[in-house]
Amino acid sequence: MSDIVANYQKIIEIMTESQFRDFVLLYHKEYYAPCEVTIVDGPYDGGQDIEIRKQHRVLKCQIQVTVQEKNIETKIMSDVRKAFLNCEQYDHLDTLYFFVNHPISNSVQMRIRKQAQAEGINLQIQDSKFMAERSSEYSSLRDFLSNILDVSLPKSDTIDSKVQIVYEAVSQQSGIKAIKEELIKTFFLKVLYDKGEATVAEISAELDDVFMNVVKHHYYETLAGKLNGVYIEQIPDTKPKRYTLLPEAKEYVTSVYLSEKTKILELRNRYETVSKENGVSISFDNIYPYIEQLYDDNCNPENGMFSDVVEEHLNQLTNYVKENINVTSGEIDKITTQLLSVFDINDYTGKQSATKMLINLFKDNQIDGYLAQKNRSLLFDTPVLIQYLCYLFKDLEDYKYQPFQNVRTLIKTIEDPRLNVTTFTLEGYFKEMVSHLSSAILIGRYLEVPEIRELGKSKNSFYNFYIEVSSREEVGGMDEFIESVLDIDELPDSRNKLESILEQKLREQLEILGLREERRYEIENWQEYKKEYDYALLNTSGERKSNTARINDLNAIIYLSYVPFDSDYYLVTWDATFDKARTELKIRHSDMSDWYLYSPQQLSGTFSLLNFKINPTFITSNILSLIDGSLASNLDAKSFVDTVIEFLQGSSDSKMKVAKNLAKLRKSLYRAEVTGYEAEDEKPIDDLLTDILDYTIKDEQKYELFVQIMQSEECIKGIADILEKNLVLWEQGNYNKDTLNKGVEDYLNGFERT
Repeated sequence: MSDIVANYQKIIEIMTESQFRDFVLLYHKEYYAPCEVTIVDGPYDGGQDIEIRKQHRVLKCQIQVTVQEKNIETKIMSDVRKAFLNCEQYDHLDTLYFFVNHPISNSVQMRIRKQAQAEGINLQIQDSKFMAERSSEYSSLRDFLSNILDVSLPKSDTIDSKVQIVYEAVSQQSGIKAIKEELIKTFFLKVLYDKGEATVAEISAELDDVFMNVVKHHYYETLAGKLNGVYIEQIPDTKPKRYTLLPEAKEYVTSVYLSEKTKILELRNRYETVSKENGVSISFDNIYPYIEQLYDDNCNPENGMFSDVVEEHLNQLTNYVKENINVTSGEIDKITTQLLSVFDINDYTGKQSATKMLINLFKDNQIDGYLAQKNRSLLFDTPVLIQYLCYLFKDLEDYKYQPFQNVRTLIKTIEDPRLNVTTFTLEGYFKEMVSHLSSAILIGRYLEVPEIRELGKSKNSFYNFYIEVSSREEVGGMDEFIESVLDIDELPDSRNKLESILEQKLREQLEILGLREERRYEIENWQEYKKEYDYALLNTSGERKSNTARINDLNAIIYLSYVPFDSDYYLVTWDATFDKARTELKIRHSDMSDWYLYSPQQLSGTFSLLNFKINPTFITSNILSLIDGSLASNLDAKSFVDTVIEFLQGSSDSKMKVAKNLAKLRKSLYRAEVTGYEAEDEKPIDDLLTDILDYTIKDEQKYELFVQIMQSEECIKGIADILEKNLVLWEQGNYNKDTLNKGVEDYLNGFERT
């Protein structure tokens, strides 16, 4: 099926019921011409929707027309039975022509036709594909489809379907020189298409405004000579020479315009549906400039991951929606997300923005640098590395955890060899990932004990990925799963031995796959950078990071800022604190080099654009990630059960007893009325117990003593009393971690004296 016919089919599939009936009626006028055709659908239509009169005689054709999608087979068979009755009672033909404006697969058609034959009816299903093919035969049908687009698409300064032809043409090229030449050539043809005919001077005058006089007039003269006889032809006896498009070239441009107009109509119809569902009365034309601006932001090479201008324009969209609908502030983000997601339906807006970007790069003489096939090195931080490893363990296309899907998409994008991408991580990040995996294994072992499950749910990414995989297929326990994917005979019980073997096996696998591991970049005044980095993180979410995570992140900034460059370097992360930290460090250290900072979803969109493969889901995913600013913090978060297992540092009988007693303590102090938290595994008691564990684990003597206390049914009551008092303070809004820690310390000191 040609592109033009495919576009016809799209228009047919978004027709209203009345439009489709008129369209089918017009088809019969052409098919039976000369004839009279009328719509007779109604309660007394005798099971027919269209009546055909030829030479004053009514043809006994049986015709049904519908735009119904749900239960279509039931609908067809119901009409088949009506058709059979018409054959018996009114001597109608035993053929039923069933017109439907959406596609029905060949296998389904064969099955229904067989059922219809059993009922005595020859069923002919004429679906959207059939009608699109007939449109290529009859000019009146093509005019009908074109009229639908023209009526449905009012004039708009922000929507220019003709700019799309530039993207379509340029995307077929490879090599910077070919792309630049195609860019100029396509605009040259576009002007001729719009004008019908023109001289080179007239074309040049129009393109001077497009390219800001970057292209010299003599180039257009030379181009006209090359295109003559291939895309254009000279009009005889014209001085100066006038040109027009050859029929083949004009047909190609027309097909692209038709395709893009169809996409715009598809967007408008989808937007109207979604806005109605969400009670939004803002018109498509009013909201589109905000969407267009966000797409333009995403295509701007100067906009990094945490560009202020992107966030500013997103806030403008959110505020505009808020001003025009009457909902609570908490619902605005959800509605904005729904409206933005409309534009995942096709690539029109992305191509429009990409085309403008290419033109601007060309005018500014920057297109060579942007499209150059340079080496690109991607550094994965720990959260990204964890999702990458999960993807290597098992490619789950429909796993609903968004970080996994973000990384999965990026990996599939950079598999294209034309991008010249290499991936690596730092030793610190690698070891953090190993520790995360070993924790997942320990969690798997602990949660096999029924009492421990009462501690709540884990937030460990590896463990939850294992839960997802095990829900789909039989993989055994957590140990068996890891042993299988890493080809390990048996995982040891000791945490140190466990991490040692995991480190060895993971390093082997990642090296085979081409993800290398680099050591930190050694710098003399590292402590100075550490102080400045810690200061930069004040009053940000970054101050909640563990000391290990902060050290690894600082080492990443130093590595990217000072390693000798042989390619463009990218830090792939969801963590917004990097941007603030590197900015403030560079103020004090002007010798730091520049490097790129991207989230996985934004990098996927950027690299896809370099390959001229616009995927609208990448773009909206990146924009929406700014609405859900909790992504990075959620990746670092631990649940109470994760904290407990880290605290216990092993799975001996004595440690298991501690875990069981913690579960009992948690259950006895579970205070649902204390808070409005909805999740059962996130209650005030979890926060208080976590604070106690964090406090006691910092000192070896306190830790050993606390473990000893937690094994005693009698001694644990004292801890319960302390927690009870602090829960009351929590209810009153007066809880303070230092007060809790002081109570625990006094109890430990008193216990030592007894």
